[in-house]
Amino acid sequence: ERKIPTMVVLGSGGHTSEMMKMIQNIDLEIYSPLLYIIAESDLTSFDRIPKSHVPYIKITKIPRSREVGQKWISTFFTTVYATIISCRVIISFRPELLLV
Repeated sequence: ERKIPTMVVLGSGGHTSEMMKMIQNIDLEIYSPLLYIIAESDLTSFDRIPKSHVPYIKITKIPRSREVGQKWISTFFTTVYATIISCRVIISFRPELLLV
């Protein structure tokens, strides 16, 4: 049976809830491994991951390109850094399905 490496990006502002609804009935025998991407400063999304997914998942935290209240002048540097880290994760995991 063919496995499909799947990456799910979680986030704030209701995005995690939308992703959880989207994957609530996902077939983990097919869509695995399942990699959840969570921002380093996201304190709630990790707790929303279904416990039934634990044997099939990996979790990676990445930096945000811009934090709330961050000065605009510094966003160039944090965005470049976040982009490099994100690209490294994508290249190493090589997902065939990306849910954002």
